[in-house]
Amino acid sequence: MTCPLVTIREHRIPSADSKPYIAVQGPDGALWFCESGAAKIGRFDPDRGIFTEFDLTDKNAMPIGITAGADGNLWFAEKAANKIGRITPRGEIAEFALPTANAGPDGIALGPDGNVWFSESEASRIGRIAPDGSVRGEHDIPTPASGARCITALADGRLFFTQYDAGLIGEVVVG
Repeated sequence: MTCPLVTIREHRIPSADSKPYIAVQGPDGALWFCESGAAKIGRFDPDRGIFTEFDLTDKNAMPIGITAGADGNLWFAEKAANKIGRITPRGEIAEFALPTANAGPDGIALGPDGNVWFSESEASRIGRIAPDGSVRGEHDIPTPASGARCITALADGRLFFTQYDAGLIGEVVVG
């Protein structure tokens, strides 16, 4: 069996110490990503090789998770700022503070209900935010201090999340 030739290309992000983390394809076809070290949301046009960066209001926000929403925007978790943010493909940002102080929003995913679901790693909760920015609930995880991190929706609509500190996989069951 012959292996095909593979070339790895690298593209330098304009901001020094950007610490890129989590990337998704946006509704505009571009690659959108969190710049955890620079408190920015980045956009990379892979066809033109052009970066655009969008500053967050809190310079220590630490954006860490990002997902495409059902509303045509991108949603991201600001772990250190304790907010969930929304950015339009044009770069307009709105930020929504969480009701629980120091919740540490981390992973984020589009749920089957059209809302965006996120983990609260420091509060041992799973949260849900509607497209209008209203938090629709924060739900306690049975195992305290379990370190909820990544959250994802399966093709069948079920939501699962990792519990880093407890060695568990959690499932969100609605109803």
